[in-house]
Amino acid sequence: MPKPQSASQLLAVIGVALAVLFAFVNPGLFWSRNEVSKTQLTGADICTIKRVSKLSCETFVKEYMGKQPVVIRNADTASYNGENFAEISQMESLLSSYSSLFAKVSTANAHTGREWLETNLGDFLKNWLKPQTMGNSRGNETFYLFGSQFGEEWEAFLSHYRAPVYPSESIRAQLRTDETTIVSLNQKDVASLYCQNTEKVERTLSFGIGGENTGVPFHFHGPGFLEMIHGRKQFLLYPPNHRIPLFDPNVTSFHWVINSLSRLDGRNKPLRCTLEPGDIIYFPNEWLHATLNLDGYNVFMATFA
Repeated sequence: MPKPQSASQLLAVIGVALAVLFAFVNPGLFWSRNEVSKTQLTGADICTIKRVSKLSCETFVKEYMGKQPVVIRNADTASYNGENFAEISQMESLLSSYSSLFAKVSTANAHTGREWLETNLGDFLKNWLKPQTMGNSRGNETFYLFGSQFGEEWEAFLSHYRAPVYPSESIRAQLRTDETTIVSLNQKDVASLYCQNTEKVERTLSFGIGGENTGVPFHFHGPGFLEMIHGRKQFLLYPPNHRIPLFDPNVTSFHWVINSLSRLDGRNKPLRCTLEPGDIIYFPNEWLHATLNLDGYNVFMATFA
């Protein structure tokens, strides 16, 4: 490299060197769609969670419930009451038929629910459904729609969705089955008992819509299922009580995936998989999980049972 002839030239050389260094340490900083595909950056084509098709209830109880996450493909739950939920949840249908629905939009950080924006569904779709950018890494400054849907109008809309037919860990308490009876049964009979009573389990639905690169950083709660209706969503999971490396609860999932995930060694990498329309993921009780929406219009339904 030729020797700089002036202080200004020296500063220019230092600037170039720093830019190269930052690009290496922070690969998302200068990300361009034309240079690196989003699939490469986010690992959207990677799945380290077991994926199965047409999973029976009994097999689910014996192999996965309370033990490990699983992605169920081709679940075929979207059709109910003669209408296709995928059709009525398209943006055009929501704007024409459901735009007046009250929408309580929350911040997209690990402490979801502390800050809210009250609007209606039409306003959210037109003015708040935006892509997350690397320039805005703060999840507590980003709003998205998920849950908090109450009232007769929302109930009428949600009634078109058929929830997964699987139980979760909470079924034992909800059935109030005598503990002695459970202990005396073998694994096959326990699975049969639970699967015969899935209709008795109380379920709560949470409908969600997110723009490209939006999502929620790592958090945990009770067991549940999430079905992808439109778009794609990447799930990242750690077992309960795992210490999440390089984690800031107020930094977006997009920022963490782009800038932190690639720096982790194998034992510290989360389980992850990208859901496509029709896929359902089950996450056991208190498993840490983060989400990242990958397309421009992502619609999903979570079921907590």
